[in-house]
Amino acid sequence: METGLRDKRMREGGAIATFVRQHLPELSLLLIWGALLFTNLGGAAPWWDEGWTMSVARNLVERGHYGRLLLGALAPSGMEAAPPVVGMVALGLRLWGMGLWQARLLPAVCTMLALMALYLLGRQLYSKRIACGALAALLVLVALPNVHPVHIGRQVLAEMPMLLTLFLGYLALHQALARSPFWLLAAVCAFALAIQMKAQTLPFWALSLLVPLGVSFALRRWSATAIYATALGGSYLTLRYGLAPFEGLLLAGRTLPTEPVTGVTEVVAQVILPFNRLYTLRVTLTWLLPFFVGLLVAAWRWMRQIRVEAVTAAGLMRLSLLIFSGSWWAWYLALSVGVPRYVFPAMLPASLYVSALLAALTGDFAWRSTLRMVAALGRTGPNWRALGALLALLTLACYLPLSLLTLTYYFAKFDNSVERVAAYLNTTTPPAAVIETYETELHFFLQRPYHYPPDQLHVALIRLTSLREVFPLDYDPLAAKPDYVVIGPFGANNVLYDEVLQSGKLRLIHHDGLYDVYVPVPTPSGSTP
Repeated sequence: METGLRDKRMREGGAIATFVRQHLPELSLLLIWGALLFTNLGGAAPWWDEGWTMSVARNLVERGHYGRLLLGALAPSGMEAAPPVVGMVALGLRLWGMGLWQARLLPAVCTMLALMALYLLGRQLYSKRIACGALAALLVLVALPNVHPVHIGRQVLAEMPMLLTLFLGYLALHQALARSPFWLLAAVCAFALAIQMKAQTLPFWALSLLVPLGVSFALRRWSATAIYATALGGSYLTLRYGLAPFEGLLLAGRTLPTEPVTGVTEVVAQVILPFNRLYTLRVTLTWLLPFFVGLLVAAWRWMRQIRVEAVTAAGLMRLSLLIFSGSWWAWYLALSVGVPRYVFPAMLPASLYVSALLAALTGDFAWRSTLRMVAALGRTGPNWRALGALLALLTLACYLPLSLLTLTYYFAKFDNSVERVAAYLNTTTPPAAVIETYETELHFFLQRPYHYPPDQLHVALIRLTSLREVFPLDYDPLAAKPDYVVIGPFGANNVLYDEVLQSGKLRLIHHDGLYDVYVPVPTPSGSTP
C-alpha cells in the first residue's frame, strides 16, 4: 500500500513538473507581473482622478452615501469613476480597512485578470508564443510612465476593469463564432458591463462589432452576421434595460441629484488645435511607436488576406480587435486633448500586434538565429529577412533600456506625503477647521470638513492649461472662509491658486513632499480685502 501511495505521488509530481516545463514562459511572466502589481501597492502617489473615486467609495462605506462631501455635508457625485468601479473599491475598503493599498487592491486584481484574458485572446487569435510576447512587450517596450500597465494597473481607475470585461466579451464572442451561439449570453453581459464602466468605450466597441458585421453580411455569412448583430443589440439593451435600472435601484436613497457640467466633450474629445495634434503625434511616433507600427502592419496584413480572414472565427475576431484598437488610436491622434493615458485602452490590445510583428521579424522569436543573421549582414550583404531582424533588435535596443529605467523609477518610488499631510491636518487643527483644497486624494484621508471648486471649473482649467486659452478664472479660493488652504501637484500645475498666492493673502505654515499648507493672512481692520 505504501509503495502504491509513493508511486501515485511520484506520478503526480511528474505531471506537475511536466506542466511547469510546458508552460514555463507564461508562468514566469505571470509571476513577474504579479510581483510588480502587488508589491509596493500603496507606494506611488495617488492621482487626482483616483481621489474622487476613493473619497466616494469611503463615503459609501462610512455613511452609506454615494457621493462626495462638501464642508462636511453630503454632496452629489461628480467626477468619480462609474458605480461598478466605485463599488469594487468600496468593497476593498470594507474588507481590509481605509487606506491606499486597500483601495487599489481589487483594481490591481482586475489588471492581472485583464492580462490573463489578453493572453488567452492572443492564444486564440495568434499563437502561444505571440500571446507571451504581448505580455513581455507590455512590460519592456512601454517607455512612457503614464501609459505603462504597471503604473496604470495599480491605480484606482476605470481603464483596467473596463478592459477586463471587454476582453472577456471578445473571448466569449469568439467562442460563439467558433463553437456555440450560447456563448453570446456571456459576451452580451461582459460587453454591457464594459460600456457601463467607462462610457467612452461605447463608440469604439460598437465599431468593432459593426465592421465585422458588415463584412459578414457582404460575404453572406449569415450565422456570423446574426451573432454580431445579436451581440451588438443585446449588449446595448442589457445596459439600458438591465444594468442601468439595476444601478438606479441600488443607488436609490443613497445619492443626490448631480449638477450638470457643460463643455467637457469640447475640451477633451473634440480638440482640433495644432498644438494638441502635434503632441499626440509626438507621443505616438516616439514613446509608443512599436505598438502603433504593429497595429498598422496587422491592419495591412488583414486587408491583404481578407478573403481568408473574413471567413474564419479567428479572422473576424482579429478584425474586431483591430477596429477597436485602431479607431480608439485614430480618435486619440485626431481629436483628443492629448493626455497620454487616453491612448492606453488602444495600446493594450496593440501589444498583440507588436508581438506578432516581432515574431515575424525574428523567425518566431528565434533570437540566436536572429543575432547570427544580423551579424552576417557585413559578409552576405543586405536582404529583407536580415534587415527585418536588424529592425527588431534595434527596437529592443532603443525601447528596452528606457522602459526598464521608467519601470524601476516608478515601481521603487515611495511617496506617502499625502498621508503625512492629512495626518498633520487631522491632528493639529480644530475639528471644525475648514480646509480649502483641490487635491482630491486628500479628501480620502481628511477627517476635517473641506471645500473644493465646482466641477464646472475643471472645464475652465483644461481650457487654460491644455488648450492654452487665456482668461481670468472665476473662482475665489477664500470665499468659503477656509482656515487652511492646501496646494499640491494638481492645484499648482493648474494655476488655480496663483492669483491668491501672488496677492500675499496666504502664509505658508507647513511643507511636506508635494504639498504646501497655508493659512489666510488676516486683513487689517478698515482695509479692503
